Amino acid sequence: MEEAGYRPPKVRRDDHPRRYEAVRPNHLWHLDLVHRHIHRSNTLILIDDHSRFVVAHGVDDAERADMVVGTFTEAVTRHGRPEAVMHDKGPAFRAWNGISRFTALLTELGVDHVVAGHKEWNGKVEVFNGNLAKELFDVRRFYDVGEMKRRLAAYLHGYNHRRTHHVLGGLLVPADRYYGRVDEVLARIEACAGASVHTDLLDLRARPGAVQGCQPRRTPRGLAAGTAPAGDPREGGAARERRGEREARRERGAARERRGEREA
Repeated sequence: MEEAGYRPPKVRRDDHPRRYEAVRPNHLWHLDLVHRHIHRSNTLILIDDHSRFVVAHGVDDAERADMVVGTFTEAVTRHGRPEAVMHDKGPAFRAWNGISRFTALLTELGVDHVVAGHKEWNGKVEVFNGNLAKELFDVRRFYDVGEMKRRLAAYLHGYNHRRTHHVLGGLLVPADRYYGRVDEVLARIEACAGASVHTDLLDLRARPGAVQGCQPRRTPRGLAAGTAPAGDPREGGAARERRGEREARRERGAARERRGEREA
């Protein structure tokens, strides 16, 4: 492509080999804002470093300290006080003169305060916000701020409780690690693995209100329970032959019944 005249964009990537991860939930929270020109919305995301669990979010039409303080207070009320927080140098987190309201709140609560000198320090929430913009804000059209808030809440709930995370091994969702269910969930996955070719391992996670034990997937309409769909790669050659014989017997039986009804 370059030989044909294409000039690839120049992307600067700064090396940051000193990766880190908090050792427990609520050890460190990251805060960052997503700015959208449509509807003049500013979305604040608070994410737990250890589990990647989004502990709270807020939406406002400007980058105000009121939203930051209110959203953080709501998160502390619901999930408890974090040991430390990290954010960038955005205007919502600082004051032009003196100490900002957010800094004063952290001091009052006894929370350590870290201001990221480089965006890589706050990279976990930066990456999340980039994916949030790419997967929701850039592909959806919102008629008003109310609809945007509803879709955002649904997206975050699915991310926390249904979407597996590659950093968590590809089998766990952020809520599993945040609420301390890792051992339980992995044990259930291991116990149910191989129980049935129709068992979806991703449905075995403990969720609020979920039925204990293996969760078989719903059988498609018109397909007998315990049989695989035609052409299912999980089905061996012998199994396909037995399935074909069963279908042939059912067809012969149905044909005999139809002949009997006509003769009667």
